[in-house]
Amino acid sequence: MYDRNPVDLALLHMLPGRLAARGVPEGRLLARAGLDTEDGHRSGRYVARAQVCALLEDVARLTGEPAIGIELGQAADPRRLGAAGGALLSGATLGDCLETHARAMPRLQAGVTLRVERSGGRARWRHRLADSDPERTRVLSEGIVAFMLAAIRSIVAEPVEAEVAFPHRRRAAAAGYADALRAAEARRQELLR
Repeated sequence: MYDRNPVDLALLHMLPGRLAARGVPEGRLLARAGLDTEDGHRSGRYVARAQVCALLEDVARLTGEPAIGIELGQAADPRRLGAAGGALLSGATLGDCLETHARAMPRLQAGVTLRVERSGGRARWRHRLADSDPERTRVLSEGIVAFMLAAIRSIVAEPVEAEVAFPHRRRAAAAGYADALRAAEARRQELLR
């Protein structure tokens, strides 16, 4: 197995609802990834990141939605992610939130490097998965980007201009990714009105 870094299955808390909406049985997917059906998305149960990535790749393949990671990331609730999620919402400033989140990340998944770089009035957030093949972590990486964009927009409570670079090749049109990320911002703005 290429990436044995432990990941808390709380990371997948949104998966059952998204699969049920598409009529895709969760049990078969879990079994194919070497997970027990009792484990599902249980918080506090750790598995290898390679298993989570295999499961997410199967989800993309079975649903026929190569960019489903974006939807999964947008559906994630930081409060369901334990200390790392709570930390993301606990700072006085966006910088505080991101730094606290980075310190708590090893409890959600190990082998992650988070960094915020500031220059010229812009901030750059970098997220790197150690010991991972970018092509095998594609759905997870896209979910992380969507989750973080949604969280940042929620923290600052205003639209955020973002440029996104994935560590892997796209499997859907670039416009599809951009539309999905912009649509999430539009939906959030409508809810705030």
